[in-house]
Amino acid sequence: MAFKGAHFAYMSAKNTFSPLPMKIALAGVLLIPVIFAGFYLSAFLDPYAHLENIPVAVVNEDKGATINGEQRNIGGDVVQNLKDSEEKLGWSFVTAEEAEEGMERGLYYMSCTIPEDFSQQIASADTNDPEHANITITYNRPENEVRSIYSAQTQKSILDCVVDALDRQKT
Repeated sequence: MAFKGAHFAYMSAKNTFSPLPMKIALAGVLLIPVIFAGFYLSAFLDPYAHLENIPVAVVNEDKGATINGEQRNIGGDVVQNLKDSEEKLGWSFVTAEEAEEGMERGLYYMSCTIPEDFSQQIASADTNDPEHANITITYNRPENEVRSIYSAQTQKSILDCVVDALDRQKT
């Protein structure tokens, strides 16, 4: 007598999945995870594609300074560079109060504040007592990895605009 286990398993599966509702249920069970995975992967496919949707508050409090005998406002130059930048991020040029309120309400992913003595700090590079020029960047707590990527890209854009402003100052 031959072993008929494989035949029995085949017939059992055929009887179980032969009705149309069972075929539909099986297709759903197999198809739903594939659709979910497709949506999930498409959301993270290119996090840099829509940086213009990243809300960033920019506060310029710089009062300016005399640099090489000329009145300059490097903070204003940085802001202009951000506006002219090819990387069109979601810049919002606001006051300190608006930035703070927006950060509390979750309207901005990050806030960049150029202090009132920024140009003076840069001008001090030509003195015997140079100061570090500081820009304060405040992050809202990232809820996921993509926000961290956006924040890093935004910080790079700000630093590039600072360097451009300083290069223009030299000429």
